[in-house]
Amino acid sequence: MNDQLKQAMDRHFSALVWDDKRSQRVLRQVRGETKVKKKVSFSLVMAMTLILVAGMAVAAVTLSRSPMADAVTQARKALEDKYGLTPAAMGIFYPSETKEEGDAWTITFIGNGMPQALVGNYTVVLKKGADPVASWSFDDAADKALLDSGSLESPAWGVKQIQKGLVDIEAKHEAIDKHIKANPDLFQYENEIPLPIPKDNRETKEGEYFYRGEYWQAGTPGPDDLPQDKAIEIAKAAMVEEFKLSQADMDRAELTDAFFRAATPDRVALWSIHYYVVVDKVELGLGVLLDAKTGEILSIGLTTGGNG
Repeated sequence: MNDQLKQAMDRHFSALVWDDKRSQRVLRQVRGETKVKKKVSFSLVMAMTLILVAGMAVAAVTLSRSPMADAVTQARKALEDKYGLTPAAMGIFYPSETKEEGDAWTITFIGNGMPQALVGNYTVVLKKGADPVASWSFDDAADKALLDSGSLESPAWGVKQIQKGLVDIEAKHEAIDKHIKANPDLFQYENEIPLPIPKDNRETKEGEYFYRGEYWQAGTPGPDDLPQDKAIEIAKAAMVEEFKLSQADMDRAELTDAFFRAATPDRVALWSIHYYVVVDKVELGLGVLLDAKTGEILSIGLTTGGNG
């Protein structure tokens, strides 16, 4: 089994877990950014110019999304508009169901980074020619005033509670413990994302790894595939657009994976690009899956670190 490949796949599809040492290192880097002197130097002007040029380059990338990826993007926007969910808050949810029936998509996001008994799940129905219809399993929360206050004592956690929990990890854990003690039955069965059953029981080959119903084969881009730098350029532009990141955020982000999956008889070649960055004291794990030949975005996701 290829451990490097397994780690790359785990980072793309699972909630990211970052050890304390790494988290503190990144946070120190963020807090320790060099202060700008009052006198603007020529080198600083040039650096700012280069950043602006880089920003223009990212913005100039033409993005193409698969129908499913586009539906998920629209669903995230609908949840932002109705519930005020920020990208960081959305990072604790996983689009577990994406169904297309006729001219309608139904996307369900389940809580995967905080207890589902508290954050619930969100569903968005997208129908051609109609406004998105978004709903939350706690739309009828009994104590709306407590929910709107942002208190972690609320039995339903909306965007205010989630944002607070992402920043104040200790307070989040204390609140969760209290909720579990008060209503243990609610937390007894937390929904998990089911893993696909393998189609066969064959042994994995060298450089191959079976993950979520597919055999992934590491490889080297061919002449008709996107080179790594171009795949990264598309992925970064998608991250900026999807999650409203600034150029400064992307300049600070750390590339954690740029994995190429070779094509097989029944699978296209893919690029899987991952970044890690801390924004407003919240750890973000960003992932984009691209068709390696066309550059089409097949999926784009965000997981917020420190969720455990």
